[in-house]
Amino acid sequence: MRTLARVIRVLHLIHRFYVGGAERQFIERLRAHPQGFEPVVGCLEISGGNLADFRALGLGEPRLFPIRRSLLLCGLFPIAWRRGRAQLWKHRSCYLSTPLLRAGFAQPALRCFFDHLDRRAGLVRLEDVPGEGPFHLHLVDELNRRGWPSLVSSWYTRALFRPAASGDDFLERALNGKRRKELRRQRARLAEQGRLELCELSPGEDPAPWIPSTGRSSIGASTASRRTPATWSRRCSGGKGSSSSPRPAR
Repeated sequence: MRTLARVIRVLHLIHRFYVGGAERQFIERLRAHPQGFEPVVGCLEISGGNLADFRALGLGEPRLFPIRRSLLLCGLFPIAWRRGRAQLWKHRSCYLSTPLLRAGFAQPALRCFFDHLDRRAGLVRLEDVPGEGPFHLHLVDELNRRGWPSLVSSWYTRALFRPAASGDDFLERALNGKRRKELRRQRARLAEQGRLELCELSPGEDPAPWIPSTGRSSIGASTASRRTPATWSRRCSGGKGSSSSPRPAR
């Protein structure tokens, strides 16, 4: 008896083939794709500096999903099919499978999504989606409107980072009074060496003037070890970024 090997097609969605570290890793992952899985790449634009590297893999042309200016992308629902059952696809490194919905269009986007599932699936599984918040409310409203029965198979809490309105508000909540007092004391000691300013590197600003001070900030390190962070910072500072560092004014 001969067993036919089944090839599973895996869809990879990207915007375009930018030139960057993440994009180079994407090309390397495609090159090392495991046997039995056929990569299918979809993008919004067939352009970018890594396009030639992708074509050299011999996977064919990427699938184009054009978004014209007359259209508005209101929702993105990655779907995985399991024996007639539809479920939201989730990467193994992700903790949530909540679909992406445009603010103000969540309800009509969910309605179109369920219209599509109504024609193709007899059972829908929505795993690891929020049990509260806007998406949960829209989901319950749509299920009630359709009269679809539903079952909650599991319910659990998880850690969630809620950013504060400002950095001062965050420190007020994250650090106790004793720790904040110690930081103020250290800042005052640093200000005794000269006038202290808090400078911020804005997006698009040249980071080169900041790198030497970063390399000299390691107190007690040898000369060779101080050069290593600066060299590494120069290589990593090609893109835009934002950072801040207190330093005495010169």
